[in-house]
Amino acid sequence: MRLLLLTASAVLGLTALVTAQGHTTDLISVDSGGRLWRTSTTGAATSLALRPSPSHGAYMHYDNRRILFTQATLAPSIPGAILIYDPATQAVATLWSSPVVSPFDVIQNGDGDLVFTGETASGPGLYKIVSGAMTTIVTTVQLGVPVTRLNAGLSLNVRT
Repeated sequence: MRLLLLTASAVLGLTALVTAQGHTTDLISVDSGGRLWRTSTTGAATSLALRPSPSHGAYMHYDNRRILFTQATLAPSIPGAILIYDPATQAVATLWSSPVVSPFDVIQNGDGDLVFTGETASGPGLYKIVSGAMTTIVTTVQLGVPVTRLNAGLSLNVRT
């Protein structure tokens, strides 16, 4: 009986290892020239979209197909924006923009809200877009952090 249990455990363990293999997939990135990139597992890079100002953050939309990315600028002629790229149509659409906000990194939380680090007239901070309206979550002034920018390192804990 003990040998049967050990054998069954070993078979189940091997099955779990086979089914739990990591996915090999393309990588998505942005650059300070305003370009959205797809890089294959072989290292071949393809430009997906080009925007007129720097991009600092990209995030997979909750539909697991489209890609969110930012346009970060405080130039008066180009608004800061959170954009979405659809690989099926190769179209870029603006989800939100502002002439006085420069979004850097972006994620989408479990409620579908856009959360981003960025810079406004009141300083750098963490912001949220709900139904097209921007709200402040926290600024670096409120945190007591002496930084002039909060422009990278945004992540989401999918379990909580």
